[in-house]
Amino acid sequence: MRVEDIVCRALLEQGAYVPVELLLAADQLSQEGHDAWRAGERPTLDEDLQDASAARAALREAALFARNLGLIEGAPEPRLAASGDSELDALLRATWRPAGDDRQGDLFVDNATTVTLNALRDALTARDPSGARRQRAKLLELQPDHPGAAQAAALIGALETEPPQGPAEALERRDLIAGHWTPAAAALLGADGQRLLAPLWRDVALALDGADFDPHHPDRHASWVFRRCLDWEHVKRTVLDVPDFGTYPLLVGRLAEAEYALHERTEAVRLWFALCWTAPRHFVELVRRRDFPDGSVAGAWRQAMDADELAEDLSPEWFPAWMLIRERGLARRLPEAAGTDGPARAFNLLRELGSGAVSDDRRVRLRAGLKAVHSGLFASYMGTLR
Repeated sequence: MRVEDIVCRALLEQGAYVPVELLLAADQLSQEGHDAWRAGERPTLDEDLQDASAARAALREAALFARNLGLIEGAPEPRLAASGDSELDALLRATWRPAGDDRQGDLFVDNATTVTLNALRDALTARDPSGARRQRAKLLELQPDHPGAAQAAALIGALETEPPQGPAEALERRDLIAGHWTPAAAALLGADGQRLLAPLWRDVALALDGADFDPHHPDRHASWVFRRCLDWEHVKRTVLDVPDFGTYPLLVGRLAEAEYALHERTEAVRLWFALCWTAPRHFVELVRRRDFPDGSVAGAWRQAMDADELAEDLSPEWFPAWMLIRERGLARRLPEAAGTDGPARAFNLLRELGSGAVSDDRRVRLRAGLKAVHSGLFASYMGTLR
């Protein structure tokens, strides 16, 4: 994911860009290291950075992008240093917000520019281009070089643009939203920008609906765009409409996310487990993401990474079996794993052990089989019985 995309996403979801979140999203910093630092168990983040030089370069690029968006850099968070390197520490501890973001405080001092800026934001979020144009004119009178004026012009144009017709026009509109309107909405509206952009994304998704999936350009498929709208029913349908969608790990991941959002957790877990066996690297990418939807699965993954008895031997292929140890109820809801390799056998043995309908003799044989397949999983399973 590009640095610009991470900054815009943070602004749209949280209303601010916090640099340490960029390192997490870019896999430059582990979640475990971040949490330990937050808890005061690490003096800095230095030992948990994948590559300090790459982190510094990404943060510099993000800071320049934030300035170009007209964001205001806040004072560093008053806590222990984030890095022993002074430049990296300053880059990490800053917080970037849209100008005039403290609405209530500025209203009390009757700042005319901020009052006008807030009225402009309200008109845009209400999807009122005429009202937004009037407030933009007032803003230009008060402060001709205010970055919000250019951002507002882009968003007013977005509100007045007709929906795209057909896939070719939809792809052009997709690039316009991603490259121009999203940065403007993120910088000017922060978290409220999502509401303005969602219908625009939906127009693109509807125009792309029915177009073929191109594995070389997976973000140009309707399922990706419907995901931007959080329209999970359509994400699911457009993935299932792709012939042999199961051969594309990215589509399987999208479908799993949609199933989870639609309260079909068992099916979502089944799909994530399928990725563990067929596309393990892609599963790791998903489960490590900050926005991975199932906290129980993500937490179990982190526990598996820290488990002493599995430290040398766990790979994503074995994770479904580990998960059955941590969440026994899944054993009664998930189907058997296909195949006869070690990870599939371990999963099926633990699935039967967790079914609750096993004789004592059968349980002894299942446990012996598990020990033969993976002694670490056997030790972990037995540890839960004590």
